[in-house]
Amino acid sequence: MQTTPATTAIMLARATARIGSPAIPALGAALKDAAPAVRRAAALALTMVGADAKPALPALRESLKDSTGMVRSMAATALGHIGPDAREDRAMSSYLADI
Repeated sequence: MQTTPATTAIMLARATARIGSPAIPALGAALKDAAPAVRRAAALALTMVGADAKPALPALRESLKDSTGMVRSMAATALGHIGPDAREDRAMSSYLADI
């Protein structure tokens, strides 16, 4: 079975999400990676971490402005999984108004 870079990024995101809170800084940094697949996978991992991903809120808010729609969408999903404060902040409201 051949894997694509996107598939590899998603597998790494899932594994990183299992680490939980200690992985948050690395995932926040990955949201700024040059490769859209890596940014999307980082947002996916933060979605899986859930409420413990609160330290990544600033990076996720910035990702709502990403040039790639799939990254923006996954960042919004991650914010929704973090909790009500993240769902109801100004960056999320602005993102939702634009879609």
